[in-house]
Amino acid sequence: MNVSESCKEPILFIVGVPKAGTTSLFSHLASHPQIRGSIPKEPHYFLPAGHYLNPPLQYGNDPLVKYLKIFQQSSSSMPSIKLEGTTEYFRFPEIAKNINSTFPNSKILISLREPISRLISWYQMGMYYGWAPSSLSFGDFAEEMLNWNEQKHPGTRLLLEEGNYSRYLPEWLQTFGTDRIKVIWFDDFKNDARTVVSEILGFIGLDSTSVDLMSFEKKNEARHSRSPKSTAFLRNLAIEADKRIPVNSIRMWVLQRIRRIISSVLRPVLSAPAPPVCIRQSSLQRLYEFYKEDINGYEALGIAEPPWASFYSTSDVSELLNHLKVKVTQD
Repeated sequence: MNVSESCKEPILFIVGVPKAGTTSLFSHLASHPQIRGSIPKEPHYFLPAGHYLNPPLQYGNDPLVKYLKIFQQSSSSMPSIKLEGTTEYFRFPEIAKNINSTFPNSKILISLREPISRLISWYQMGMYYGWAPSSLSFGDFAEEMLNWNEQKHPGTRLLLEEGNYSRYLPEWLQTFGTDRIKVIWFDDFKNDARTVVSEILGFIGLDSTSVDLMSFEKKNEARHSRSPKSTAFLRNLAIEADKRIPVNSIRMWVLQRIRRIISSVLRPVLSAPAPPVCIRQSSLQRLYEFYKEDINGYEALGIAEPPWASFYSTSDVSELLNHLKVKVTQD
């Protein structure tokens, strides 16, 4: 493999954000015959040294050579595009320059979601995997982050702050420019995935009508675990396996396929549709105020306001409530 030539080939990075449909988005795009998805979806290659998701064992010696081997072979004789989807990249804007210097012909895709609904999705995932006690309401979960104490709740504030998207976007836009970066809105993708994916195909230089060749199975829909201990055990087992198995090995390929089979069998058994979320009026108001300022940042960045901007344009949260579909309780 000529590493220098390989780095000049086109590659699309889905850099964020978590809980904004990126697993489904990656799956749809990777089903295109000219797109070579990475195995795994989130290889974490550009994460900073010491990050808990980037253990040295994954890449070892000649890390770039090993990274270039994680992309599946194309099923088409036409020119292909590599694809990876590490959503943790978004909140490390310095990664933008590292990606650009390594892959000068890369393009960036970012999916953004109304921040409170994204926070709810994080909460539902935490409950599913047993990361929090079953008695913890979403309101209490939100209050813990709003009243953040780093010693008591290390790292949890990040879940809240990640929703201030205009804080992270400038470095990505400055590095890649509007011609090499595309921002999509989660609700548009959820409501009409085919149209959004067709636009992405055009963005990366593929025939947008080839969307008919692709699969549109939904992934990672919110669920409620019937056995949090079991789902937490399986999740932790998968995380530990990822840390110990080199990303470009046959073992990783086998692990990914075994995981898909186990998930397809056990997920329906161990889970049920997520129950309605409840939140106190005061907690909702505090979240509303926390994210309201973020809306003002988009105009300065020169990109369109997000679809949820109208939810935050007044002090009335009724429109936001209709969007969130949560049950509000009085204090």
